[in-house]
Amino acid sequence: MNAPSLITSETLMSLPDARVFEASWFMGDNRERSQGYEHYATSHIAGAVFFDIDKVAERTSTLPHMLPSVEDFRLWAVDVGIEQDDQIVVYDRHPSLMSAPRAWWVLRCFGYDKVAVLDGGFNAWLEKGGKVEKGEGNTTFASRKQGAFVASVSDQRARYCASLEDVRAASRAGAPQIIDARSEGRFDGREQEPRAGLASGHIPSSRNVPYASVCDDKGHLLTNESLRQLFASRGVDVDKPAVTSCGSGITACVLAFALHQLGNQQVRVYDGSWTEWGTEWGTERGTP
Repeated sequence: MNAPSLITSETLMSLPDARVFEASWFMGDNRERSQGYEHYATSHIAGAVFFDIDKVAERTSTLPHMLPSVEDFRLWAVDVGIEQDDQIVVYDRHPSLMSAPRAWWVLRCFGYDKVAVLDGGFNAWLEKGGKVEKGEGNTTFASRKQGAFVASVSDQRARYCASLEDVRAASRAGAPQIIDARSEGRFDGREQEPRAGLASGHIPSSRNVPYASVCDDKGHLLTNESLRQLFASRGVDVDKPAVTSCGSGITACVLAFALHQLGNQQVRVYDGSWTEWGTEWGTERGTP
């Protein structure tokens, strides 16, 4: 039986051995992004370790928070104290799912299959009276000692990650379907991109499903029936292979997670997303 990918606060409370990560991340410059850790330090789920999306990443890439190398990821896994058989739970504190699915996806790219997202995130945990801690928090899981084991890492990136070349081919062929998680204004080119100097628009032949639309007003993932209706209304067939994209590979993972919940095992995330495409290949007015 496959481990669930979405769990409630009540279920998490019944899993004392779960390895919990907070993966809150905020759009903007380095100062704004650091607010994720600042919020964590103010208050977080008891025992949780902070998952820094900008640091669990490729160190030499000019693109933001790209997937790290296998060895860099393995060293990080050893440092924090996680193994592939662990039950891992990730959460964020946004009004709707935003950055927790990125941590979920990164872990899956390296063979961690028992990873779940906390439905409703930190707010739901507080509503249910879950235990919290204040202060700088944990850098490792206390029951594991650094160096006491060697993390096994299975490189699954080819299964879950789409490259620029993959997306170019999909755009030209019209398949697999490309789904963009950005706002309608950014997708249509009516809103300026938050990254300076980046073109506006979208990848030719892509569809738009804004990431926040997959959750209700309390940040809980929509029911499967409602998700199917949402994707269908945007011209997406939830049973066919797909590539998800966004601004820099964060909220694309929200759509990948939603499709995973619907049973679609043929979804890849375009890691470079619009930051790469808009820089290298232009807008919807010019196919690469």
